[in-house]
Amino acid sequence: ETDAHRIRDCFVWNLNEELITPETFARTFCADLDLPQEPYAEIVSNQIRAQLEDHEGVATMYLGADADISEEEDESPGEDVGECRVILSVSLVLS
Repeated sequence: ETDAHRIRDCFVWNLNEELITPETFARTFCADLDLPQEPYAEIVSNQIRAQLEDHEGVATMYLGADADISEEEDESPGEDVGECRVILSVSLVLS
């Protein structure tokens, strides 16, 4: 936050994302906003990682995706769910 700017962004992140890391996303995010990579890319990636850790349990929840398979038949419910998304909120304080 400065006198002129405040950046706040919310977006959805796939907990099983394999194509882009939070660090790569943060560098691109900062470049798109013409922010210096240091320290802001690290701040953004740390916020993403912290929120992903907070929601880690969501990825193992049984979401009923396999309606034909009862929970008794499926010994590891939740492992077959290929995509699990979490809404993340990123706030930057610009100095």
